[in-house]
Amino acid sequence: MSERFDLAAGEEHRYDLQRTLQTGSTITFYSDKYDSTQRNSIDEIKLWDESDFVMLSIMVRRDERRLAFNTQDKDQRWGHEHSISIEGIFNLHDTTFQVIVQRLSFVVKIDDEIVSVQPKRSSGAVRRVSYLNHHKSESLFANSLQVTVTTPPAYSCNCSVALTDRARLVQDIPNRLPSSAPYLL
Repeated sequence: MSERFDLAAGEEHRYDLQRTLQTGSTITFYSDKYDSTQRNSIDEIKLWDESDFVMLSIMVRRDERRLAFNTQDKDQRWGHEHSISIEGIFNLHDTTFQVIVQRLSFVVKIDDEIVSVQPKRSSGAVRRVSYLNHHKSESLFANSLQVTVTTPPAYSCNCSVALTDRARLVQDIPNRLPSSAPYLL
């Protein structure tokens, strides 16, 4: 299942819907209007649930001071033995993305180029994600941000979406996941 949302800078767009995310579901956010002073109108996308099992946060903001590529791994158990959290920051010219992931595989694309992929096995409950910078130009201004959410096989979850020019994605899932679910690969 794929969804496309068009976001224009300075305009408010709101979509409310209920649906089911199957394995490999893709949600794409397009920012087709921006100017040289505000390079990107997509500010924030969040994916989480109240039980703290799942969180995906992507923030897009202007940051001219940092051009370096950087990642971090962070384990936040949040009171549950299987709860995992990964925080990574990678910079493409004046655009910074911060990613926090729990129990989901994901692929992030900017203007159809993959910039993060490949969850890897690691010790304990921490899932590490490697970020690959395929962009060569120092003058990258992203026009679209695509997030592919991959749930465990045969697993689905209800999704409620509300978007403005500060794009947000909110997902509710069951309070508990079976301990045998293959989400720690």
